[in-house]
Amino acid sequence: MSKTTIKVDLPEPLKTLAADRANRKHFSNLGAYMQHLIRADLERQRTEELIDLFVQRSYGDRSLTQEEISVWTSIFSITGTG
Repeated sequence: MSKTTIKVDLPEPLKTLAADRANRKHFSNLGAYMQHLIRADLERQRTEELIDLFVQRSYGDRSLTQEEISVWTSIFSITGTG
């Protein structure tokens, strides 16, 4: 896969926090950490879309009960999509 460069302007405190986090998580550099964050965000989005599709096909147009909402809220929190 070919690579390209983007420029991201961050306030210095945020850049420092991100660099520290990348280091603690053993990424080779801040760019590798940013790639990881973008991929994780895309995966969360795909997961959320699949859950939404499943719920729509399972429940149709009817409203969810409070218990069903609680179950889906738990699933969203486990998958990181909520």
